[in-house]
Amino acid sequence: MNVNKTQRYQFYSALLKTIACTRNNASDDSNYQEGVLDPAQAIRKMETSSNTEHIIEAEAQQAFSLLNKIFTTKQTPNDERDHFLRYIEEVSGVSVSSLSEV
Repeated sequence: MNVNKTQRYQFYSALLKTIACTRNNASDDSNYQEGVLDPAQAIRKMETSSNTEHIIEAEAQQAFSLLNKIFTTKQTPNDERDHFLRYIEEVSGVSVSSLSEV
């Protein structure tokens, strides 16, 4: 997978917008810090800490894994998850299915 600098920015922007726009359907907020805020912070750190302008496959896999943890914690319905994953792919060209393993 070879994603250029613009796609890298678009990928992380789409991920962060997805996190912000996804409703929290969980009735128990006790896991919110560990299941939403910490993974979101890790994604922000990934965005700014890389020395390369390209996203490597392992990095994208890790970002999608963190997003999945957020979806699970927020109890995001599957149709909403699918909507946001399609949005990320449309904006950045990076999708879960474009990776060999997630």
